[in-house]
Amino acid sequence: MKLLCFRYKCRLVVALLAMALTMLSACKKNTWDSSKDIPENIQMVNAYIDAYCKDAYLWIDRVNTAGIDPSKEPNPLDLFEKYMYRSLDKWSYMTDDAKTLFEQHEGVQTTYGMGFALGEFDNQPGTYFAVVFYVYPNSPAKIAGVKRGDMIMKINNQPITENNYMELYNSPAISIQTAKIDENGKMTLTGESISMNAIKMYEDPVQEYKIIEHEDHKIGYLCYTDYVEGSHAKLKQIFKEFKNAGVKDLVLDLRYNLGGAVNTAQYLSSILVPAQVAAAKGIYLKEVWNSRYNEYWQSRGEEMNIRFLDTLQDYNLNLNRLYVLTTGNTASASEATIVGLKPYMDVVTIGEKTYGKYCAAALMQFEDDKGNVIPQIADWAMSLIIYKFANAHDLTDFTNGLPPVHPVEDDWKNYRQFGDESDPLLAAAISLITTGTRSMQPPTKRAVDTNLRLLDPDKQPLRRKSDMIHTNLPKL
Repeated sequence: MKLLCFRYKCRLVVALLAMALTMLSACKKNTWDSSKDIPENIQMVNAYIDAYCKDAYLWIDRVNTAGIDPSKEPNPLDLFEKYMYRSLDKWSYMTDDAKTLFEQHEGVQTTYGMGFALGEFDNQPGTYFAVVFYVYPNSPAKIAGVKRGDMIMKINNQPITENNYMELYNSPAISIQTAKIDENGKMTLTGESISMNAIKMYEDPVQEYKIIEHEDHKIGYLCYTDYVEGSHAKLKQIFKEFKNAGVKDLVLDLRYNLGGAVNTAQYLSSILVPAQVAAAKGIYLKEVWNSRYNEYWQSRGEEMNIRFLDTLQDYNLNLNRLYVLTTGNTASASEATIVGLKPYMDVVTIGEKTYGKYCAAALMQFEDDKGNVIPQIADWAMSLIIYKFANAHDLTDFTNGLPPVHPVEDDWKNYRQFGDESDPLLAAAISLITTGTRSMQPPTKRAVDTNLRLLDPDKQPLRRKSDMIHTNLPKL
């Protein structure tokens, strides 16, 4: 099982590891060879799916596994689905492209470098448009002039449909035809066409940071789009600048942050929490595993808590209040940041209800008993939910998301650039900081065709980056 680095304290469960490997070895000897029509590599993948899911999957106690026979499954994806408890689990998944999966969670992709959402024309079912949320620095999209708020109506001069929308994600080259909302509220082509070639690049999650000076206030603003370990050094640089400048208030923009590494959420939250809490290594999050693992940790006296780090005091602003901008694309590790800080400080959320993901996954590749990835099945991997998290006050299971303290619409038809003080969500935060109340002046809106709507977050393609990744699961 290939893992990314998460925990400073590694938990190796020798008894469970030995048990799982023994079961897997027995399966290989007695079961899998009996199916002559299923290739050996698929039999091996099936064996690992069976062992890993039965051992570590959070909701395995709710799955009736009695009727599952891995030896008769020609498709590992179908077998994987049989172990999933989809009434609660929208996030576990399996892939035969392990390399891309691990690179995505390290912030590296072959990409045009833009985050966007798909929308649909209600009067033209199956016909889509796209709205750009953000553009990564130094990306093909940035160099080509694509910016936040741009609307895309065609790909390669063809309408966007179910047959071609994936070209926005994974084609090596593309031309996009941009659109605008006209004076009648209709979406129409601008006549502009932008051509791009995808490149393999690190997607810097820091979209914008700045210090806003308003009256006698110095307000730090940070727009952050992915929890990736490669951003740790830049986060230290930013908060050192904020601290040296005397920043006393902070607006953290997580509107489009779908999550990422648990240790990065722990890292950032350790900078944001009051300094004395971090110094005392207070509880950031509690882990709730399946019954088997819970019993094992408890029997060994293992702590099932993730604690704040005491090593980032030089960057800690010692805040007692934090303003966070949120939408339905604020998920997983972003929500962990919000709930993990709530017991220790006033977390003021502004915007829209968050997504509602309260659990962590492990990225697993299949290894032999010496810890080496098995070459025959090296392309296969899974992202498996292994625990749910709660804060120090036991807040968890927020399946419907976290409602904002101050509701403000994040209007995709009227986007401002990140850090623009006229952005309605940022403007609300600045007003709360400087006056103690929200400005009630409504933003200027244009009349828009009611047939235009963004797809719900769960219906957006490629939701995989909403994983919150825990990465020191005991080897199975």
